[in-house]
Amino acid sequence: MADHPLQYLVTRMQIGPENSLLRSTSESDAQAEQALLDHEAHGASIFSLFAVDILDEIRERYGPVSAAASAFETELIQRTVATKIGRSLELYEHGDFDSCASVLAPRLERVLRNVAGASGLTVTSSPDRRGRSGGVKGLGELLILMEGALPEQTRRYLKMLLSEVTGLNLRNRISHSLDDETAQREAVLLIHCACHLRLLVPDEQPLPDGGGPRTGS
Repeated sequence: MADHPLQYLVTRMQIGPENSLLRSTSESDAQAEQALLDHEAHGASIFSLFAVDILDEIRERYGPVSAAASAFETELIQRTVATKIGRSLELYEHGDFDSCASVLAPRLERVLRNVAGASGLTVTSSPDRRGRSGGVKGLGELLILMEGALPEQTRRYLKMLLSEVTGLNLRNRISHSLDDETAQREAVLLIHCACHLRLLVPDEQPLPDGGGPRTGS
């Protein structure tokens, strides 16, 4: 912001699907946060180009990645979820990237809800005093609440990739069918996300507020 002050003197508009206004930022702190989000999303998009080649090289050297589906089963990833991750890998290897993403995205949310629960967070909300119904908390809300429960770079990456409306927002775009089709580069980022979550293990050290254990890699 110090190097490019003119960029932050005007209100910034973030435009989404069908020219909808996603966010308007004018205060310096909000501008700085959005600039960081843009940087993170740009970095992930560049990495996806390499990730496609990396996955191809792994398959050529070691065989179908989908054959290793059982390796995704951990304390935080149930066997049924690991099986679906394996199915999404099969779809990817058959070139059906859109179906791969459709199968994988909700399972990533399932894993993250397990991570939130293991961190001592509640994943549901009760009815409020005005009589509004309770229900499950949104993934974006949970990723905000998991600050301190996950390594910060991991938390920000997951939030930008899956639920941040001005990030890549893949979980919401897929679940709400905002795109005609999910591209290979986006599907491979979801696979990378699954591999990242596979490495998370509960930590014995509790959260500062007395909640459950942290989750680290």
